[in-house]
Amino acid sequence: MVSKLPYKVYEMTPECTTLKKSTLDKYQVYKDALHNGYIVPYFQPIIDAKDGSVMKYEALARLQLPDGRVVPPYDFLSIAIEDKTFEFFTRQMMQKVFNVYDNTYVEFSMNLTYENIKSPTMLEYIKNRLEKYGGERMTFEIVETEEIEDYEVVENFILMIKEYGCKISIDDFGAGYSNFTNLIKLNIDFIKIDGMLITKLLSDEKARLMVQGLIQFAKNINIKSIAEFVSSSEISDCVKELGVDYFQGYYHGEPKDAKFYGLA
Repeated sequence: MVSKLPYKVYEMTPECTTLKKSTLDKYQVYKDALHNGYIVPYFQPIIDAKDGSVMKYEALARLQLPDGRVVPPYDFLSIAIEDKTFEFFTRQMMQKVFNVYDNTYVEFSMNLTYENIKSPTMLEYIKNRLEKYGGERMTFEIVETEEIEDYEVVENFILMIKEYGCKISIDDFGAGYSNFTNLIKLNIDFIKIDGMLITKLLSDEKARLMVQGLIQFAKNINIKSIAEFVSSSEISDCVKELGVDYFQGYYHGEPKDAKFYGLA
C-alpha cells in the first residue's frame, strides 16, 4: 500500500548556507573573544538637558580583537544572550566596568537582563562586586519587555542594589510591552524612552504624542526621563521642548573607549 501522506522536500539554498556560515563564524569570534578576555566596555555620555553637562556614561559591550577590529554589539549580542556562556560574558563585562569605576569619580550605568537578575549565582556576583567597589555611582539598566515573568524578582533585585546606593533605570520604555502598573510599584530612578520612538519624533505625530506622554508620566511619579537615539540637533531640540531630563545619542557623543573620554 502506498502512503498518501503529504511530504515536503527541504533544500539548503545558497543563501541559507551563507547565512548559516556567517552565524557560525560570528559565534566562533564571540567564543574566542570571551575565552581570551576581549570583551571591553565602550562608554557613551548621557547629557543633562538643562546645561549640556555629562550626567553619567553608559557602558556598552564591544569585542576588541587582536587585529584591531572592534566588533559592534549587533554582530554578537544576540548570540551571547542565547548561549549558555551569557552569564560569564556579563561577569567579564561587569568587572571591566568596575575597574574603570574604581579609578574615577563619575557615574556609570550598565545593562542587565531579566535572565541576569533571576540567576542566584549572578546576583551573588553582583553583590560581591558592590561589596568591593560600592555602588553610589552605579545605575543598572533593566530592559522592560514581555520576558519579565515575575516582577517580584525585579523588585527584590532593586531592593538589594539600593542597599549599596545604586540607582535603577528601565530601558526601552514604551517599546510596546511596558506594564505601567507594575513599574509604578518599583523604586526606579530613570526611564529610558525607547529609541525607535525617538527616531520617529520628527515624522510621526503619534510617536511625538507618545513620547510627550511618557515624559509627563515620568514627571508625575517623580522619575527622570532619558531620550536615547538622539542623532541630530533637530531631535535634541524636540525632546528638550517636550521636557525630557537627559539625552543620549550620537549627536551628543558616540560610544568610545575609556581613554577617549578621559576615564582611563
